[in-house]
Amino acid sequence: MKQIIIFLQLFMIVNINSIAQKPQENTTYTDNYLNKFEGNWIWKSGSDTVRLKLKKLLIKISMFNNSYWENLLGCHEYIQNGVVIENTMNQYDSLQYYLPPKGIGSLYLYHLENDDTSLIKGTIKDISKHKGNQIDLTYLGGNPAQIRMQLSLKGAKVSLPGKPYIPGITLPTDIILTKE
Repeated sequence: MKQIIIFLQLFMIVNINSIAQKPQENTTYTDNYLNKFEGNWIWKSGSDTVRLKLKKLLIKISMFNNSYWENLLGCHEYIQNGVVIENTMNQYDSLQYYLPPKGIGSLYLYHLENDDTSLIKGTIKDISKHKGNQIDLTYLGGNPAQIRMQLSLKGAKVSLPGKPYIPGITLPTDIILTKE
């Protein structure tokens, strides 16, 4: 979770530099582009399933004048050959405004200012390998709506005490999910 918070702080530093004015104290910055990504998403292929559950929440960034930023937080489930490999769905109701509690949820997503409004980026926990991976979601539209999920390895590859670095990504890396 520390990786997600550090990632968020670095993102905010870069993103703040792209905003014309400095954030005002105790200001809430909303992002309506995130609305279309909220909800439950599913991908199925034979006996394999990926589920994402996302909700928009305010994140408090005290280092930026106690401002609040809308982002998406969520949970995921991965079933491979009928066996649950990863599942954080039981944590979904614990996701709260302001700062996510340590260890709660597995997805953190945001929209970049002046960027493609159909694309959001972030981090997804690879629980099996004890690390975070880059996740990009592209909104494809349709009826029912679809998103493309692409995962990639990003950042430092570090071994921690009791948690050695394990290469690769557990979840499928390029799939289309449909809104439930």
